[in-house]
Amino acid sequence: MERIEKSVFIKNNSNTFRKWAKWYDLTSFILLFLRKKVADLVDSRQGKLLDVACGTGAQTIEFARKGLTVTGIDLSRDMLKIARKKMRHAKNVKLLRADSEKLPFRNRSFDVSCISLALHDMPYSVGLNTLHEMKRVTKESGLIIIVDYTKPALFPVAYFSRCLVKLWESEYYDDFMKTGIEAYLHQAELNVEREVHYLLRTIKVITSVNRS
Repeated sequence: MERIEKSVFIKNNSNTFRKWAKWYDLTSFILLFLRKKVADLVDSRQGKLLDVACGTGAQTIEFARKGLTVTGIDLSRDMLKIARKKMRHAKNVKLLRADSEKLPFRNRSFDVSCISLALHDMPYSVGLNTLHEMKRVTKESGLIIIVDYTKPALFPVAYFSRCLVKLWESEYYDDFMKTGIEAYLHQAELNVEREVHYLLRTIKVITSVNRS
């Protein structure tokens, strides 16, 4: 059953991002402030960073500008094609097509790992396995950054943000919001060191120190 779910996810991922890839960056200006804030969480001296589900590379670019050596991985060929065009001159960025549930890296390969606005596009099992893989490839005491949607406390904001986000998000979004990002953190045994909300508390940025 799990294998069937994974094959459906891969197909959905491919279809969704093939459709959205060329339009994806049209809204990037809305999130630019957030991307820069996330990049500021990392010290350039921290070295090697893994950007999981990097998409068209919007967050990857901001990390690279900090002077980090960045590896971005994504499942979508269409999104990676755009990311490669954007970063063709970047000396400190490497982009790979890879499965986030089976990261092609040795244990403790990175000083920092990040997944930004991607867990909600995955079935729960895939998202959870992705976090476990991020823990595996991040050095002990290294930084793990998770950025994703959260439900605002104010009903009007929650209602209208959902209506807006549902215009483009995948079929997994509703399940993610019902489950809540806290459930992922608990199951993955990730302790929250710090959390900050942005955009009327619709997006949460979480940092965790890898203790595994």
